[in-house]
Formats: sequence, C-alpha cells, structure tokens
Amino acid sequence: MLERTVMYWLAINRDWTTIAELREDIIPLVLNADLLEALEGLLRRSLIERSSYTLIEPHLSTQSGRHRTGYTQQSVVMEYVTDRLIQQIIDELKTQSISLFCSHALTKTTVKNYIQHSQLRLILQPIASQFYAAFSSTEARSSSISKLSYPPFALLPPFHSTLNSQNPKLKIMLAATSSTFAVVCNWI
Repeated sequence: MLERTVMYWLAINRDWTTIAELREDIIPLVLNADLLEALEGLLRRSLIERSSYTLIEPHLSTQSGRHRTGYTQQSVVMEYVTDRLIQQIIDELKTQSISLFCSHALTKTTVKNYIQHSQLRLILQPIASQFYAAFSSTEARSSSISKLSYPPFALLPPFHSTLNSQNPKLKIMLAATSSTFAVVCNWI
C-alpha cells in the first residue's frame, strides 16, 4: 500500500522528489525506514529512478550547493500511474466514497509554475472532463459538488481533502456547464 502511495505522489509531483518531500506529502506520517523500504522495492522492480544531484543556491557567492537524492518515474510509468490516479478519483467522486481524494493533493502550490501547469493539464483537466461526462446534468454536478463541500467532509482528518474540495480551479472545472466547460479546459 505504501508503494502505491509513493507511486501516486511521484506522479503528482511530476519531478525529482526527495525523501523529505515524500514524507511531507504522505498522510498519515510514515517512518523513514518504511519509506526507504518502499522506495527500494520500487527501485528493484525498476518502477522508479533515483538520482543524486546538487542544488545550487543562487544567493551563495560560490558554486557550492546542497547534495540531494531524488526519485521520479519514467514517462510511460508516470502516464500509467496518472491515469490510474484519475480513474480512482473519478470513481470516488461518482460513489462519494472518498479516500484517495482525501489523502492526495491533486495540485500543489509549492512547486514550480511549469509543474503546477502540468498538474492542472494532466490531472485536473481529465478529472473535470470525466466528471462532466459522468454527471451530464447541471443538477447532478451541483449535487455531487455540494456533497464534497458538506461540513463533515471538510472535517476529515487528512488535510488534502480540504485542499482538493476547496481548490477553486477544481470546483470551477467540476461545476462547469456545457457552455463554459470548453472555455475552462482551454484556459488551463
């Protein structure tokens, strides 16, 4: 289960991700030993890649930097995992049996602009498109969205549910009517 979680987070992050960043992302908190074990298992099966790199600090006068180790997925693996993530989120939105939606932020504000744009284009836009297809009437979409905003949902322990349910871009995309849906998708 932890390996699947790591795979989802690497697909969401869409760039080299450190162990510290993964620990911040994963809810509930996991032990370093468990996370390292999961990463090693994924590496053994060639599902992820590891790279050491030096992060150059622009404010330092010398070219020294911090040495880091990061993990990512090959493009084809990332595409497959992203598709699985999207399908799981859509299934949860259809059934209102929310789990992954609560434990994984679908976009992150702490990433570079081009990564956030990729998250919007490759994760949120397909979710909105499939949600729109599943709930073809405005009433059905509104009802489903209102259930996501219902106070008990906002009180769930994982904070990613609040981030996803209050994400204005996600709400705009999910609430889009047939006349505005194409405009919203093209805007992102």
